Amino acid sequence: LHIFQYIFILLWVGVIKLFFNSKSFESGYNQIYNINNRNVQNRYKWGMVLLSILPLVLMTTFRSENIGDTGAYVYTFKHMSTSYQDAFDILKGTMKDKVFYFLVAILKCVIKDSALYYVYLFIIAMFQAIAVASLFKKYSEDFAFSFFLFITSIDYISWMFNGIRQFTAVSIILLFTSFIIRRKYIIFIPAILLASTMHQSALIMIPIVLVCLGKAFNKRTIIFMFLALLAVAFVGQFTELMDSSLSYTQYVSVVSDYKGINDDGTSIIRVLIYSVPAIIAVWGRKKIQQTDDEIINFCTNMSIVSAGIYLVSMFTSGIFIGRLPIYCSLYSYVLLPWEIKHLFNEKNRQTMWTFSILLYVCLYIVQIYPYIMSGL
Repeated sequence: LHIFQYIFILLWVGVIKLFFNSKSFESGYNQIYNINNRNVQNRYKWGMVLLSILPLVLMTTFRSENIGDTGAYVYTFKHMSTSYQDAFDILKGTMKDKVFYFLVAILKCVIKDSALYYVYLFIIAMFQAIAVASLFKKYSEDFAFSFFLFITSIDYISWMFNGIRQFTAVSIILLFTSFIIRRKYIIFIPAILLASTMHQSALIMIPIVLVCLGKAFNKRTIIFMFLALLAVAFVGQFTELMDSSLSYTQYVSVVSDYKGINDDGTSIIRVLIYSVPAIIAVWGRKKIQQTDDEIINFCTNMSIVSAGIYLVSMFTSGIFIGRLPIYCSLYSYVLLPWEIKHLFNEKNRQTMWTFSILLYVCLYIVQIYPYIMSGL
């Protein structure tokens, strides 16, 4: 069964593309204008989107407790009190990311039975999947391909099966993307602060947003990449600065922790794969700048920042630094379909579609192999 689920979720994406693109399902689309009113684009209706993500949600809900830190989250839920008073006491304590645990405690008070922890996993999985799908539905020119990238990169395993608190914070921010792009600071800054109560790392989105808003390849983005390269060139001094900067946060021991467990950084293959949209953007920067689409500008800059952080993580810590790009990297799955469609002529476009699909399928197979062999 565990082998079938990994294969099925990949095949399901292909079914989505073929089934929903047929003429009989034209009613499953809404036609909208892009943000600059330059052309009409098709977007799946929510009924189609929910059908698309349902297998992913079910797979996430009934996953093995031995995958990632799932067991720790299940243990926490099972041992939560069913007293509402105890739940509110969490808010008074010093526990980090207390709002996440408060909500878990409230949920336990409602569910009561520890054996029903699958309900808890389902609610989290549904919220996260809807947040990701809403980003692709609203902004991607090819929802199915963006969803395909999310699956084949195994981000769903890395984040929906693992790193649940941080991905919940990411999901909250994704839902406020439109406010970020429209520079509604009075709305999205509180949203980021709310997300930080789920996982404090969400605060990194405040400087990232300030860097990425505006034209593609703006001066702030270029400066960021220059600083990332400096961090790599002077990695020793960078880690000392990071250790000092984090001394009064919940990440006070990050540097010593990753050195202590011999964390040798994010693999170069993973860094290159995640950097593909940014690399293509550099090659096609003139076309991107001429198009001057606010969405693509933002996604381009987010992709560049994601690549920069991944580059730093390759020389420092994959476990700690390498987990930060998730706040940016999902926007690359909006950018890549646009790049293939608009930066290449018809002949090369088909080649790029084929190459991308084969590359990511191979990446997926290589990455899920250890899960299959271990029976997870």
